[in-house]
Amino acid sequence: MVRKCAHKRRRGYKKLSSTDRSEEQQHESDQLDENSNEDEVASSRNGTSSESCDRNEAIKVIEDLNLSEIPPDLEDILVMELDVTHGTGKNKVYGWQKVGNEAGISRRELKYYQTEYLRPNGNPTKLLLDKLGSQGKTISYLIDVLQKPRVQLSSVAAQIRHRVTRI
Repeated sequence: MVRKCAHKRRRGYKKLSSTDRSEEQQHESDQLDENSNEDEVASSRNGTSSESCDRNEAIKVIEDLNLSEIPPDLEDILVMELDVTHGTGKNKVYGWQKVGNEAGISRRELKYYQTEYLRPNGNPTKLLLDKLGSQGKTISYLIDVLQKPRVQLSSVAAQIRHRVTRI
């Protein structure tokens, strides 16, 4: 059913011509620009910008990311750094072993992880990261462990921080 009064205009309103509409749209656009400029000025007065706030929030989210869910490129960096032996002579230990010891992983489990080297594409670092992730450990936790005196892998922690801030 079609209403017969659909064509009628309400009293007190005038039909806008195309030039009136474009002037109104320009006025609304100008008001929006002024409001966004006011927001930018206010945020710059506070010493923050929305971009830097967003960046800091993104860094926080990534640092709180579970180790079993880290981005592949960050995982590759960790594998390259932790699958290398550290120390000399009989004191040679893999980086992932140092991290595992400090994180409380049993020696028996760490020995099992070492058998990963015998498998095609085996990777003990990935196993360790998955294990720590299943325990709810985050990238921030890993950075803390890497900086501990018994682990002494601050350079790896710095690489992680650098990678996280580039995201």
